[in-house]
Amino acid sequence: MLRITRAASHTLSRSPGRDGRPVRVARLLEVRGPVRDQAGLDSRQRAANLSGSMAVRPVARRSLVRAGVAVSVVLCDDVLTTGATAREAQRALEDGGIRIRAIVTVAATRKRLPTGSAPPARALPVSAMAD
Repeated sequence: MLRITRAASHTLSRSPGRDGRPVRVARLLEVRGPVRDQAGLDSRQRAANLSGSMAVRPVARRSLVRAGVAVSVVLCDDVLTTGATAREAQRALEDGGIRIRAIVTVAATRKRLPTGSAPPARALPVSAMAD
C-alpha cells in the first residue's frame, strides 16, 4: 500500500494545473490496543472492533504543527469492505485536527446479496468519473 500511495503522490504532484502545493506521503496514524482480525465480521462487528483503535502518531502531529501550514489529507486504504477502517481512520485524523479531503481505496469487495436479489447498478471507476 505504501508503494501504491507513493506512486499516486508522485503522479499527482506532476499533474497539470497544480498550484504549487506539495504532495507528500505521511504515515499519520497508529493503531492503539488490540484489534481482532476482521475476516468473518459483519459491518457492525467491524465498527465495534475498530472503535477508538486509531490515533494520530505524536511525531507526525509535531511535524505538522512545526510546518505551520494548513494540511488536507487524502486517506488511502487498501480494500473497502464495510468502510469501518476508513471511518475509524477519518475519526482519528479529524479528532487530531487534520482535515480529510478524500478517502481512496485500491479495491472494494462486492456486497453479497441474498439469493434471488438483483445486483446493484455498477459504479464507474474513479478515473472515468474524473474525465
